[in-house]
Amino acid sequence: MNGPDSGRLGFDNADFNHEFGYRVSLGVQSQQTRVEAIFAEYGDWGWRESGSLTGGLSFDGGAGFPPGVNRLGPTTFFQPLFAASVAAADETDGLGPNVPIIDPPPTYDSFYYSKMQDLQINLLNNDSSSTLRIGVGYRNVQLNELAGTSITGV
Repeated sequence: MNGPDSGRLGFDNADFNHEFGYRVSLGVQSQQTRVEAIFAEYGDWGWRESGSLTGGLSFDGGAGFPPGVNRLGPTTFFQPLFAASVAAADETDGLGPNVPIIDPPPTYDSFYYSKMQDLQINLLNNDSSSTLRIGVGYRNVQLNELAGTSITGV
């Protein structure tokens, strides 16, 4: 979105605060080999913000809306909505205050969620007389993220 409220819909101000995680380690060994498993979870990071825009939101680049209005253009993430609105040149598509209809400003809801887990399994030689420990391991790191913004209005 371009316009005076564009900073409200970005994720630049996301604050995840401090989240605790944990790490669990388990090992088993014999005279010749050692097997270890390590699992870590770094907590759930989440952020949500909602509110009202200060003005309307034009879907077709500001046509029919007052100057300085928020607008969707060809460079925004909402390109399909922009493309659909400019297809009909005789309409002024958008949400919120418009000339001559004065509707309430649109509301927004933005969120960001992230979760990370780490699993390791290692097989090592356990020769105490050796100066070199040889091993092989497997590691699986999973990062799940979800983010979105919704804008509602009339």
